[in-house]
Amino acid sequence: MAGNTHDLPPVILAGGDGADAAIARTLAGDGKLPVLDRLLSNGASGHLAGYAPFSCPMLWTTVATGKLPPHHGIHGWRTVRNGYAVWAGPRDRKA
Repeated sequence: MAGNTHDLPPVILAGGDGADAAIARTLAGDGKLPVLDRLLSNGASGHLAGYAPFSCPMLWTTVATGKLPPHHGIHGWRTVRNGYAVWAGPRDRKA
């Protein structure tokens, strides 16, 4: 059946938190990161635009949910719950 997800090739999403893509590509091309070089040569890659301010929990939640921060509810490391500043966690995510 056309469009069956079982017919699609597997997808690997790899992200480097704080990594510089230009440096990683240079190192891969120089043979210092051979696995990354193979992934770049045989797969697809691209630059993702960030969502300022750059905050790891906000960005990775956006990647995981496909929703922007106003829709998933994670805006940083901490959130306000019951009037207290607490570490943001999965129960704070709206998506």
